[in-house]
Amino acid sequence: MKRAARRLLCLSWMRGLKNPGPLDPNQLLSLQWFRMKRVENSQTVRSSPLVRRIAKVENVDLSDLEGTGLGGRITKKDILSYLTERQKVAEVTRPMVQQVAQDVAETRQSRADRTEVVPMSAMRRASLNIWLPAVASLLT
Repeated sequence: MKRAARRLLCLSWMRGLKNPGPLDPNQLLSLQWFRMKRVENSQTVRSSPLVRRIAKVENVDLSDLEGTGLGGRITKKDILSYLTERQKVAEVTRPMVQQVAQDVAETRQSRADRTEVVPMSAMRRASLNIWLPAVASLLT
């Protein structure tokens, strides 16, 4: 806990705050969580800042990639080859997805053609006249 407080004090000093004031326990907990998350991420995925930026822009999970660099590090070449592969897969599957969407639209249309409007019975109409004002008053 003391180390986290010291780190928070250093971070506030680096940001230009003269006196950060009393230390908030929530800030300390969030700082500890950030440190644990950073250690966890650094142990699972090794990559350069450029690769992380590209992954963030392209919405790529780096844990899905295998690095070919030194020590399994993900290189720019790895992520660019992954993106081209992903694009090729999208081009191949796009016609299949469009066909399925068209089939679903046709099925919905055929179901809509078969719908039949049945007039309400007197009993249902009476209960609707009773319940409708009550429900409307609850919604307003």
